[in-house]
Amino acid sequence: RNQQSHISGLLDAANQYLENFPLDAYLAVQAEVRRIEGEISDLTEQSGILKGDIKQLTTTIDELITRAAAAVTNVNATAALKALVEL
Repeated sequence: RNQQSHISGLLDAANQYLENFPLDAYLAVQAEVRRIEGEISDLTEQSGILKGDIKQLTTTIDELITRAAAAVTNVNATAALKALVEL
């Protein structure tokens, strides 16, 4: 009898909870969570694109440094040849 009363009380409490459950608020929070997850996904994708762009820029800078070094070498070689010719 006491256990049945306890179970009945639990069922009443559960029913009251369900009647008062803020479903609209719950759904709004879920929608916001999904929106934020989408933004995180977009940012992750953009981050990957930026990493690729940075890698390409680094490669381009390395190529420019190599070309500049070659140009300096050519200028030095030309100056040396010019000095030899003038001897």
